[in-house]
Amino acid sequence: MMSLSTSVFHARESHTGCDSGGGGLPQQRREECVMAQGPLMELLETVLGRGSCMQIEAKGHSMDPFIKDGDVLAISPTPSGGLRLGDIVAFRLPAADKLLIHRVIGMFPDACLVRGDCCSEPDGLIQKKDVLGVVSRIERRGCRINLGLGAEKAVIAFLSSKNILWRAIPAVKQSRGIVRGR
Repeated sequence: MMSLSTSVFHARESHTGCDSGGGGLPQQRREECVMAQGPLMELLETVLGRGSCMQIEAKGHSMDPFIKDGDVLAISPTPSGGLRLGDIVAFRLPAADKLLIHRVIGMFPDACLVRGDCCSEPDGLIQKKDVLGVVSRIERRGCRINLGLGAEKAVIAFLSSKNILWRAIPAVKQSRGIVRGR
């Protein structure tokens, strides 16, 4: 799971949104801290509730290949238009009181179905009130990663909902290894 049990986060005071469009992460009031799940969820709720965004370091492999362990994710408040199919969301998993980051693969009036891109099963229905925010930016080793956040996110969600995506990922990784080995 893309769990954030003990995570590095970068709090950023900005009301203009996390997607600054330019190079790396902005430098205004950037602080780094390692924090446990409970306090991290509370801080994330507070920051997003003020209309600001927060950057955290991803831990785990459940969102491979679109989000990798160590990527820096900008979490923004849920857009005023609501969640959309394919959005990558930070949410509270109430049964385990965990903060997870997975993709929306199904929409219902008061809930959404979420699943890690590299997971064989969905997490189940998550009440929209348990969604804390959406991933608006991914950075890997200082470079912005756009794949998985644009128009293709709905296609990725569809493939995931049909159990195609998680089965294809090992084959893609293996073929990359074969190509690189030449």
